[in-house]
Amino acid sequence: MRSKVWLAGLSVFILALALRLPLLTQRPMHTDEAVHASKFGSLLEEGYYEYDPYEYHGPTLNYFTLLPAWLQSASNLAQINEATLRIVPVTFGVLLVLLIFWGVRFLDTRLIFVIALYTALSPALVYFSRYYIQEMLLVTFSFLAIMGLYRYLHTQKGIWMLWLGIALALMHATKETCILVWFAMAVGLIAGVWLPARKSSIIFPTIHPKHIVWGLLAAVAVSVTFFSSFFSHPQGVLDSIYTFVSYLDRGTGGHQVHIYPWYQYLVWLLVNPFQSFVWSEGFILLLGLLGIALFLFNQSDKSSALFFRFWAWYTLTLVVIYSLIPYKTPWSMLGFYHGFIVLAAPATIRLWQLIRGIRYRSITVFIFMLFFGYWIWVSYDLNYKHYAEPENPYVYGHTSKDIYHMVDWINKMADAHPKGRDMHIDIIAPGGDYWPFPWYLRSYSRVGYWTEVPLETALAPLMVAKPIVEEQLLYKIYEIPPPGERNLYVPLFDENTQLRAGVEMRGYVAGWLWERFKRQGNPL
Repeated sequence: MRSKVWLAGLSVFILALALRLPLLTQRPMHTDEAVHASKFGSLLEEGYYEYDPYEYHGPTLNYFTLLPAWLQSASNLAQINEATLRIVPVTFGVLLVLLIFWGVRFLDTRLIFVIALYTALSPALVYFSRYYIQEMLLVTFSFLAIMGLYRYLHTQKGIWMLWLGIALALMHATKETCILVWFAMAVGLIAGVWLPARKSSIIFPTIHPKHIVWGLLAAVAVSVTFFSSFFSHPQGVLDSIYTFVSYLDRGTGGHQVHIYPWYQYLVWLLVNPFQSFVWSEGFILLLGLLGIALFLFNQSDKSSALFFRFWAWYTLTLVVIYSLIPYKTPWSMLGFYHGFIVLAAPATIRLWQLIRGIRYRSITVFIFMLFFGYWIWVSYDLNYKHYAEPENPYVYGHTSKDIYHMVDWINKMADAHPKGRDMHIDIIAPGGDYWPFPWYLRSYSRVGYWTEVPLETALAPLMVAKPIVEEQLLYKIYEIPPPGERNLYVPLFDENTQLRAGVEMRGYVAGWLWERFKRQGNPL
């Protein structure tokens, strides 16, 4: 039996890695990824991190990214690439697949394997495991906490309460939405475990108060360590509590962006037109709903029943909370969607038990094999072919592949400029909508980022701006300099280029630099 478990774990590990690891530098950096990369750059280059309760979320993503950066002997942001950053969520995405094997002594191995397999294959989990944002870390730490709680309730060993405390603290140090997950965990614990099994001696009466103290101390120690930037910024600890006020304002619609109706997550998961066909992840949602129906009011105090009843209440609570919150992004649904994946496993096993006869079981196996093949194909298409196209349901405000075209032209002009990458560049975009340029121009030393045309500064030989400021930019170029000191500027990009879908950017290069570029024999 042990060898079968190891073989199952190894097979899903290889599958999860194969779907998540390749070509991590291929997809353009999303604005959020670039912002987090810039925040990490300060930590890498200056050795200092200061938690901001209004933006950027928690510090764990930054600190964990130090590991791959150090393995590359990198000392500044210009020495790393997208793979250095994205390997962090990839690692946690694979860890999420493997964590269920901790329940091997308490859960049926078939259930464990199905959960691991569904987690490894899920297109949503694969896609966002390759995103340099906090969500995959939060989902993994949440699962870590649940498994620690589950192990403690069945062993009453203090080590698992310590593990639970550490996991809860890591959730806190990852993203402020942890408070919603904690509430869902409390509902799952009370409604799914305590109320049905409160008369059983195997649950709450055997919890040792000292173990709770150990868990709390571990949670406080880990949380304080991260938020205080390893005790160099004590204010971060207080800010980690204040941030919930900021999140409440944003989550309840205080910000006008990312506001959607209650059913938007269903739209992203169920009814997405992709290329020439309609695809969805409804198969897992359907199985997950069946799992909720099987366990929500199940009164059994068996180990597996307690586990899945917890997940039923926990998942349903998260669905309700996230549906009611107006602020929505596709990655926010990963927590409750992972709950559906866990609950889909017992539903799958129950369906298999209900099917009798070699013929019908053979048909069932064939259907599931088609489903697995379909999911693998969809994951490949989402991540390696249409990874930045708007028709991809998980592409949300994503950077266009035109960014590569724009950066390529900027690099060509820098190669022609006498100062190379010390050349003066201005990026102008109202509202600060110039990301992810700071990531792609991180090796340049003189880049100015502006929300309006800086009329008082010297003209840069190369400028990239939104069309809305073009009139003001032309005024600076041709009206402010006195006669005889005016330089001709020509369009830099040879075609319409978009930062994101519908967000055009235009390039302007000084005529003398353009002529210098052509004299060097560069093909146009």
